[in-house]
Amino acid sequence: MPHSFFFSYSSVDDRTSLGLMRLFFDLLTSALQTVHGGRVDKPFFAPQNIQAGEKWSMALNSGLNSSQVLVCLQSASYYESEWCGKELELFLRRRKQVKLQGGTPPDCIIPVLWYSCDAPRQVPKVFHAAKPTESDAPIGEDRLFEAMLRESTPNRTMLFALRLAGRISNLLKQNQGDRQLPSLPGPGLHDIPSAFDLPAWPVPDLDAEQGTGPESVTFAYPAVADPQHLPFAPPLPNAVTSAAVIAKSNEWIFQGIEYGQNAFWDEHNGFWARIGRALGWNSPVVLMLTEALAAAIPGERYFHDVLSDKRLATMVLSPNAGIPPGFPEDLRGKVTFSNRDRFDEILTARLKMLRLALGSEPTPAIPRATEFTTLPG
Repeated sequence: MPHSFFFSYSSVDDRTSLGLMRLFFDLLTSALQTVHGGRVDKPFFAPQNIQAGEKWSMALNSGLNSSQVLVCLQSASYYESEWCGKELELFLRRRKQVKLQGGTPPDCIIPVLWYSCDAPRQVPKVFHAAKPTESDAPIGEDRLFEAMLRESTPNRTMLFALRLAGRISNLLKQNQGDRQLPSLPGPGLHDIPSAFDLPAWPVPDLDAEQGTGPESVTFAYPAVADPQHLPFAPPLPNAVTSAAVIAKSNEWIFQGIEYGQNAFWDEHNGFWARIGRALGWNSPVVLMLTEALAAAIPGERYFHDVLSDKRLATMVLSPNAGIPPGFPEDLRGKVTFSNRDRFDEILTARLKMLRLALGSEPTPAIPRATEFTTLPG
């Protein structure tokens, strides 16, 4: 059964809302029927849309996949809820399916601030931007629960519900036919992680994920048995996970290439061959070097070629962000040295430059295996 929108909320907030959350849902549903100007599918609101005896997770999974818009009521309790995180993650994965097929995913997620709170860094930027209640007066204080609690008549809330319903209606009309959000095949809601968690380690492999275009990003990093051995851990997150957080907040498809002593010699699946594949897919590439690897560069002609390629951003991860002794002067302007404090800022800037530049450059020639040199042990 199709649904117009999925109402995602924390059950803790519902229990402490004095009935105001369900009142707002009813107002929003009524407003959508008024503004849409035609037949509109019923929204999904748990537990109202879950039949007696029906498995909760299966009902939620079906409701999410059959809804074209997700309305999220943000609060600290919302971000602490594993199920709310799964609901958002499923919608993000539906959008990702469109990107993997080379399309542009439709706008479909509307965050509303129920209580004042800070969104996790890894959720999409729309959750950190101005909320609908800030731009769509009359709820100027941008905290819907408090606004509803203070007013003696529901006039302001009704007006806000009408404006929010107008946004939902516009999305429903725009996202039809080829622009309709696809259902997510594969795992059910139980097997989907929360969108509020840090990205899983290790990051998806390049050849498994196959992200293409500027809506993807490829991270090349040293192969390690324990993620605690990568800069800037411990404590976690390490630099690669922090980079994945930036990608996730931008809804970029992120993927990884691990490199090590034995990963350079295969002409088809070696390190440089995989870098060439990522660039051939127009995926921006960030090469992460430890201080030890950067210090070994003077004797590595191979790395001279890599670091000189302007289609890659090369970062040396250093606690002091200093230049290793003996690092070639002709390469210093082509490499960024970063510590933990400035890592997010520098990586974001480098990715912006790569995304602007990539696409105008020809695909690089992939060196033969006999041309490779090995990484220092």
